[in-house]
Amino acid sequence: MARPTPVNITEEQLHELERQYRTEPRGRVRVRMGIVLARARGLPVGQVAAAFSVRRKAVTDIVKRFNEKGIAGLYDKKRSGRPRKVPYEQIKALLESTPQREGIADAQGWNGPLLRKAILVKLGIEYDLSSVYYIAKKLGYTFITPRPRT
Repeated sequence: MARPTPVNITEEQLHELERQYRTEPRGRVRVRMGIVLARARGLPVGQVAAAFSVRRKAVTDIVKRFNEKGIAGLYDKKRSGRPRKVPYEQIKALLESTPQREGIADAQGWNGPLLRKAILVKLGIEYDLSSVYYIAKKLGYTFITPRPRT
């Protein structure tokens, strides 16, 4: 059986990794950081693999990535995919405006169908309603309609 890859980490990197581990919002990256921290503390590969529910090979691969690229190696690489139909900044500009300024009368605020219509009219792009809700959520917006008290 091959010897496990040791973690090559300085005290400074260890403290920085611990700090980032506490604040990292992305689960997969946080797991990778935890694996490196556990190995740096001397836990055996098998124990680390069991604790994080990954295979032993994943533990050694993550440690190798860390040794080669440092903390940056624990983050996901940019993935290819279909480009967006329209930059989100243009949709954000619509959301920061009001429906009245965009030529939609009788609307108190944005909702999914209104935003979908505005995107089609202003930007010439047709989105499914679910995509409009997804984009709005990505931009930090929610559509909450005020309702009268009963």
